[in-house]
Amino acid sequence: MVIRLRSRSKLFRIVFFLALAAAIAAYCAVHDGHVRLIMFISGIVLYEAIEHRGIPTPHSFFGFMAFIAGLLATLLPISGPVGSALKISILFVSFFLLCLTCFRDSSTWLPRAFSWTPLRWLGNMSYSYYLLHGLTLKAGFLALAFVLPVSNTSSWLFWTLLPPMFMLTLIPTTILFLAIERPFSLAPSRSTRNASSFPQPPTPTKNAETDATTTVNTVVQLPANLNS
Repeated sequence: MVIRLRSRSKLFRIVFFLALAAAIAAYCAVHDGHVRLIMFISGIVLYEAIEHRGIPTPHSFFGFMAFIAGLLATLLPISGPVGSALKISILFVSFFLLCLTCFRDSSTWLPRAFSWTPLRWLGNMSYSYYLLHGLTLKAGFLALAFVLPVSNTSSWLFWTLLPPMFMLTLIPTTILFLAIERPFSLAPSRSTRNASSFPQPPTPTKNAETDATTTVNTVVQLPANLNS
């Protein structure tokens, strides 16, 4: 509201938010902070860029390479605020390129791959998964400590436990999605369903007698429809 972003051009908003993200990343690299907040800005820029004709659509190969680069960036052996800012900045760009590739043209092989049914299911329940997966992992490792007490963790143990722990997180998160999120958040409300079943007004025709008959029949049917 202060700088009237709604009345500005898409290019202005893109440049503005990119500058804001760069400023936040630079500040967090020097003084530390919540640098992951710039990922919200990546989504904002993505929204503006999708319909901007001056920004070309990346090829699926480049979108996939951006996806790989974003994952590998999290493994960079750089610690401290500078390392965190660098990793999230790379993820900022890779997320943008990946999503822009998929949302611009759904007919190419990359968006079709991400439209695989299990991935779409996981995407639909992503908020429920976000809420419970951490608690589930904590409970799983607490139970695992009684069965397999290990003093020093190793990489082989991490990769061995990754698939079963992921499957474990799907159980409570799926229950939460089916029992709470889907019926109370995603399903259409009762008023919307009632409105969709409400009889539509008759289409005007040149025959006045036909119009009158149709109107009378509609009025007569209203109480029965409302009761149902």
